[in-house]
Amino acid sequence: MLVNLERTILISLLCLVISARPSLAQSVSSSDAKEVATMMQNEEFEQIRAKFTDPLAQKLSADHMKDVWDSVIANLGDLTDIGEPQATQKGSYQIFNVKCTCQNGLITIRVVYNAAGKIDGLWVLPAQ
Repeated sequence: MLVNLERTILISLLCLVISARPSLAQSVSSSDAKEVATMMQNEEFEQIRAKFTDPLAQKLSADHMKDVWDSVIANLGDLTDIGEPQATQKGSYQIFNVKCTCQNGLITIRVVYNAAGKIDGLWVLPAQ
């Protein structure tokens, strides 16, 4: 009887330890990438930067993001439609290409997430 109780406690503790371990890969979805495109449209650059990895946040300031976005708007007009993101996987990275329509052309917003679910790359590209 005591052996069964000790075994039950051991199994319970093992299950507790396994369930308490942090996940190595955070799940991100196409809706996360679409949210980034919407935030770009709304010029919420600091909120986007809050989702960056530390190295990317050090390299890409909100002011630089605004300069790039202002250039896109000056050349192509306001963003009028955000399409559904297309996802691909490369190693531990999830890459989302979000095709967007501006008044005078198309762009692709590429958002790259690392295994921890942080943005490790962000580009505004000609439509692909």
